[in-house]
Amino acid sequence: MRTKETVSLCMIVKDEEDCILTAIQSVQYLTDELIVIDTGSTDSTPQLALSAGAKLFHFHWTKDFSMARNFALKQASSDWIIVLDADEVLETINPETFYALLSDSQLEGYYLRIRNILDSPMSDSSDQVVRLFRNRSDYRFEGAIHEQVAPSILRANNGCGLASVPITIHHYGYLKDRLDYKHKFSRNSQIITQELKQNPENPFLLYCLGLEYYQQDSILEGLKHLTKSLTLLSGNEGYFEDVLLNIALGYLRLEEAPKLIDFLSKALSMYPDQADFLYLRGLAYLQETSYFQAAEDFKKSLHIGTMTLATFDQVCCLLGDAYQSSCDFPQAHDAYNRALKFAPASPYPLQQFISLIRKGYSIDCLLQGSLQVENWPKTESWPGLLANVTSESFKLYLVMLLLTLYRTLNTKPICHEELLAILIHFPKVLELRIIRINELVQLKLDIETLAGDSTSFAPSLPIEKGARRYSPQETIATEAEHGVPLPLEVGVSQSDESDPDMTQNVAREYLTLAFKEILLCSMASMKDMEAANFNAQNRVNSLLKKALYVLCHVIESKGKLVV
Repeated sequence: MRTKETVSLCMIVKDEEDCILTAIQSVQYLTDELIVIDTGSTDSTPQLALSAGAKLFHFHWTKDFSMARNFALKQASSDWIIVLDADEVLETINPETFYALLSDSQLEGYYLRIRNILDSPMSDSSDQVVRLFRNRSDYRFEGAIHEQVAPSILRANNGCGLASVPITIHHYGYLKDRLDYKHKFSRNSQIITQELKQNPENPFLLYCLGLEYYQQDSILEGLKHLTKSLTLLSGNEGYFEDVLLNIALGYLRLEEAPKLIDFLSKALSMYPDQADFLYLRGLAYLQETSYFQAAEDFKKSLHIGTMTLATFDQVCCLLGDAYQSSCDFPQAHDAYNRALKFAPASPYPLQQFISLIRKGYSIDCLLQGSLQVENWPKTESWPGLLANVTSESFKLYLVMLLLTLYRTLNTKPICHEELLAILIHFPKVLELRIIRINELVQLKLDIETLAGDSTSFAPSLPIEKGARRYSPQETIATEAEHGVPLPLEVGVSQSDESDPDMTQNVAREYLTLAFKEILLCSMASMKDMEAANFNAQNRVNSLLKKALYVLCHVIESKGKLVV
């Protein structure tokens, strides 16, 4: 008894030894047959295909992709065909989900999402293309380049039989190194131009030629062809929406914000729920300092939630930027907080929290925001975060570490294992900038002692300030007595405060003092050390606020969101 539909992979190749195995491996677990058509390789591509278990056939290249594709289809013997290029990778899909698609008797094929990975300033683009379809002799590709099988399927089924599914193929052929290596622009543009001589009003060819110019950063020339293609379309074509999107991207690349707003306003009258259109118009409004309109578009795109040009956290950050620019700090705080929920390890939302605080927004927002974020980075992820620390972002990661400690201490019940894991990471971070190495050795020994079975804990970490040395106990008593975050006893006269370099030194010295005391009091909290007028957890919270205040006012907001 038959248990599932069979699937053949059909692929045409030439000199693809650097990527063919990756492509085959991405789909091999779903297929029963591998058909590889070689059009004249001079490298080891044929041998690699055979080693992967493919059936290899040779085809003389005629500068017509459809002819090569259709030759591959003739060799396939399975019920279904999936088409993949050697520079593409199928995103992992659950096999049960995949085979369920093949069992739908009402459908003849599926549009898959082709995500074009780019290294140009333009964001990654995507197309909807039929790549999975039944193996029937009347289903054949058409077009010398950017060939399509959809028209033949639609003709055979009275305009029906196709559906879109959330399956993604990642296409790496538009990366500059690969374009140069394969000479794709020269090859593709020549083929398209030749085809246009025979059919100059073919909108699909014009669309393809426009995209080829985009890949060469010839945006104005590409936009010209795309705009002409649009005038020849009826609106029912499967790629109509893609033409609109790419025209919008062209205006964005040319920084033509007013034209982009006007164009997308018309496009949104046809596609009111197109999240990418809303996102792009929001960017244009942001460029035009129309912050309210930008915020509205970003909010709508997040509500729809189907953006392909940006991630949720990026759009949340842009929404926060729009609110911050219009001085609506509470709304900005909420947007950045949402961004942290989506990407807790991202520095940009945290930088903007700090920016808000520097503008006078309450520091409590930073602390409360950290408690509200559900998906906060676990301590085991800190080594990866530390690997990305640079001199410019160092203080930012100190803020992240302090917030992590605040969350742990103020989430009931306190998890001592998690607290200890955080404290162990404290000296790992601090050794990069603030605390001297010889003092770190003692810090690590103290923490290791705390992690052991000892019932008593009596740290002795002298902290040098000017000509005098303060013990932790003295420091606690001194600051409790004076109630000031930055005592003058550190050895700097008031006249020094006018010197920016001296101010930085004072801040750095105070942070050294505060961070050491935070460690000591946190460890005391783990041992439930209490005394008259002294509560370890309250003391840590107080120190955290003061340390965060100093950090927030010395960090320059250098972050730039890349979308």
